[in-house]
Amino acid sequence: MEAFAEVLPNIPEKILDRDELNSEVSKFYDEVNTRLVTGLTTGSDGEWYGPATAASAHRLIGMFRDHLNGHVDEILEKLSSQALERMKKGAYRGRPVPREQMLWHYGQIVHQFPKKQTTEQAKAIRDLSALDGHEKDERVYALARVLQASQRVGDAETTKNVLLKLYACENDRRPLGQGIIGDNVKGSLNVLEALWPKLTSAHKKRIGEMIDALHRRLVALNTVGLVVAISNEAKAATKIFSEAGAKSASAGSGATEFLHRDYRVVMCEGKAIPGVLDAARTLIDQYKVKCLIMIGVAGSLGKEEMDNTGKSRFLGADRGDVVVATALAPFRIYDKVREEIKNAEVPFRGKTWRTIPTDPTLFGFAHVAAEALFPRGAGYHEGLIVTGTGVKDAIPAKDEILREFPSGLAVETESYVVGLISLNAEVPYLIIRGISDRAGGDKAEEKDTPAETKKQSEAASAAVGLALKVVESLSQRW
Repeated sequence: MEAFAEVLPNIPEKILDRDELNSEVSKFYDEVNTRLVTGLTTGSDGEWYGPATAASAHRLIGMFRDHLNGHVDEILEKLSSQALERMKKGAYRGRPVPREQMLWHYGQIVHQFPKKQTTEQAKAIRDLSALDGHEKDERVYALARVLQASQRVGDAETTKNVLLKLYACENDRRPLGQGIIGDNVKGSLNVLEALWPKLTSAHKKRIGEMIDALHRRLVALNTVGLVVAISNEAKAATKIFSEAGAKSASAGSGATEFLHRDYRVVMCEGKAIPGVLDAARTLIDQYKVKCLIMIGVAGSLGKEEMDNTGKSRFLGADRGDVVVATALAPFRIYDKVREEIKNAEVPFRGKTWRTIPTDPTLFGFAHVAAEALFPRGAGYHEGLIVTGTGVKDAIPAKDEILREFPSGLAVETESYVVGLISLNAEVPYLIIRGISDRAGGDKAEEKDTPAETKKQSEAASAAVGLALKVVESLSQRW
């Protein structure tokens, strides 16, 4: 509740509004009032029971005193009395308190209450030997609170000793990362809380520069490669990433860079199998991408059928829909001629592959993103995408593909090659296709017309929109 009170001016009302917070604090206040006589304790063995409990309650109720009813000043006075009550023979109010926890409690008391009321507690926290031999996280918890206290009362010698012990708890193999001090996030934040008020503007600026530099490095090291085959797909990607706040620029070797504060995407374009092969290799070898996403348009392997009423309907992925590959299959990429033409399996690392799977982690991100973009799954499909040489835009060609791969959802001309290159380089990959035609002759009728351009652009935009959400999700891991 104290944390919400601190950040409430800077967070959306939909997370928590002031009235809700006031109500929660009122409930807390009533509970404190009820338990004050017997002591603010849960009674559990693992509880760090002591005067800091009363000090925390005093701090929170004091922040909200204008919103609380009843004898608030009287309650605050009783809490203050309990917080300032000293420990005797290693016990507080009749319960034993370990020495290392005593430092944690007294550190908070000295930091919160006037110096003249905490003279004895300030003397007690100078001896840090009670922390020797304890786990790093417990040491950090206590040291952070002692650091707050020693700075509050101007005890330079204790501050120096605390900092030396904190340095000993630092894991310098993970700078500015999770668990830098005591391998514990909470301990690290407690230390930051203690140090931050004492930092100058110059210190804070320097820390900001360090974090920004680290962030830029993480973004660069986690570059995502985007492969497209035609200009309509490239234009759709440029438009959508730019609208999302990424700056686009030439990256050399015919590549385009989309640079956002949270991610870096490099896009390469290549027509048909030779061009896509070259684009994928450039992204992997030159730009050292951490994963590859191929977006583009495809023809549907769905079929038009008559229902019981004689009405025609199209079953499968239709124009404007998005298909994410669970696996890829080759169709006539590599034919062997014996007695008949056979759709041969493709050799890879001493084996032959009929289908190859998509990276499960990237697919998982796409699945989660699609749930938000496509309510109730409308317009979204997951399954097998078939790669075939040459444009497959006729019912007989579609029937032939489906005899070979009955579960196929879409057909295009490049993805299988991207899958093989990615497998060979051990780079995770994902294929996202927007359906631009039904692959039943409609594409040929619209070839090189404004209608074809429009449908391809719409289909490519749908695929890019999902790819953008995947990239945004990936960036949160960095």
